[in-house]
Amino acid sequence: MLKIARGLEADSILNGAGKERWHTSNINQILRNGKYIGDALLQKTYTVDFLTKKRVKNNGLVPQYYVENSHEAIIPREIFMQVQEELVRRRIVHTSPNGKKRTFSSNHPFAQIVICGNCGEVFRRVHWNNRGKKSIVWRCVSRLENTGLFCDARTALESIIEQVLVTAINDTLVGKDSFLTTLRNNIEIVLSYENDKTLADIDKRLEELQTQLLKLACQLRCGL
Repeated sequence: MLKIARGLEADSILNGAGKERWHTSNINQILRNGKYIGDALLQKTYTVDFLTKKRVKNNGLVPQYYVENSHEAIIPREIFMQVQEELVRRRIVHTSPNGKKRTFSSNHPFAQIVICGNCGEVFRRVHWNNRGKKSIVWRCVSRLENTGLFCDARTALESIIEQVLVTAINDTLVGKDSFLTTLRNNIEIVLSYENDKTLADIDKRLEELQTQLLKLACQLRCGL
């Protein structure tokens, strides 16, 4: 959101108060404002003194009413709901084995998605100067900070990660029919899962299915 704010400032776009300075709170409020899709929440405030006309924020003391399509929308509802889903997704991208929750980072495409196979922590991008030779590498966070987890994962050059990603994308495109079939079956299995299962159980099942999908990708790549 900070990058969005800085972009608006660079384009000389004023905020709602007519100021040049944008804050992340402004962006967050805009992204969550249901008025843009034509909805309205009534009685967000209420009058406590009819003589002085004093109004206070409604914290649940009086009923609130959510009205859909109360006025003309300026943003499609589908796009707005996608934004809400993305906001939820970015709150917690990865939970480490030690319980630490890693939030979304837009500093690099690989941020928060390269996971250590040894300790389960994320990899972090590091500018390395090894004996005068500068390079960009990715290292497990457990080797950079005290996470309480022992890890001896090797450092990975960013160029190698890029090559692996391109290879994986190409393999997926070549064998897309098999991937789509497996993905469709996995979705059907999850949707038909018993309703009394907890979210943790569903996440565990999704992880198992994802592992199967990765094995299929490996088999296709190795020509098995």
